[in-house]
Amino acid sequence: TAGIAAVLARLLWPPLEDARVDQLRGELTARALGRGSVPATIAWEELRGALHGGRYRLPVEGTVSGLDTLDLRQVERMHGLVARPDRLVVVVAGPVDRRAVELTVTSVLASEAGRSDSHEPALQELSVMETGPIERRRTLASSHTQVLLGFGTGGASAPGEAARAVLAALLAVGELSVTRHLEREGLAYGSTVDHVEGRDAGHLALGVETAPEGEAVVLAALREVVAALQGRPIPARALAAARGRAASRAAAALATPSDRAAALLRGEHISRPPGSILAEPSRILAVSAEEVAETARRVLSRERELLVVVGPAPEGEEEPAE
Repeated sequence: TAGIAAVLARLLWPPLEDARVDQLRGELTARALGRGSVPATIAWEELRGALHGGRYRLPVEGTVSGLDTLDLRQVERMHGLVARPDRLVVVVAGPVDRRAVELTVTSVLASEAGRSDSHEPALQELSVMETGPIERRRTLASSHTQVLLGFGTGGASAPGEAARAVLAALLAVGELSVTRHLEREGLAYGSTVDHVEGRDAGHLALGVETAPEGEAVVLAALREVVAALQGRPIPARALAAARGRAASRAAAALATPSDRAAALLRGEHISRPPGSILAEPSRILAVSAEEVAETARRVLSRERELLVVVGPAPEGEEEPAE
């Protein structure tokens, strides 16, 4: 328990110094500048911004303009608003004495009472795109184009999370997947399926990197893959494989004590009981073909799609001035 006490104390009351803030600001600024020249990075940020809105559309590591004015006082203020005892959740996974852990946490908080700011931060609610379709385009001098086709899911608080995990697996690998279709047609340099479930917002998105002249063909191919999942029964073999992949991924996320602790902490954030989190692989394996088909019809709706395209200007149009 001595280690738990040390971690808690450092989390709640870390030694913050100007020199360290300056160092991290420089590192984060360099990464932010790099993100601005990568079509895929820009496209995913655009998609998250359109789907989730508010402050959640901003990169986790910050923007160049925001980092430029960051100082120790701002870091201290934000730490006081977020890392506070009254917001604390402690998850310990492993062979520990629960009573000893509780006493340790209580002792640490009691010994440092009054050190934290008590003002509640004004956090914005997440929002999810419910209507569409929406299209966003960004012109960037590049040798390739990134095409994203995304759909809001409603997040982990919406019913059907296990079915959405199976649907994502169907789209990612196998006979109905985006990758199989695009490789067969020779349309893409690379493709990915991104499935994220927050508490109140999430998304399922298909991403493809292609030659600039391939944009229209790739978009048509993506919509063909989506339509195939909506318009016909899902083959039993493909469904079984997708369930197995999604369940294996969920089980891998619970493999070690550290993994289980992280999963249980996420469960606390999304208001799911521990038993539900730990039973996720079993819940995925129990998903039926009808559940996946209904999820595909509801989530992958053309009326709710968000299209993001980032790449060079179409032929005949000028590139933006630097």
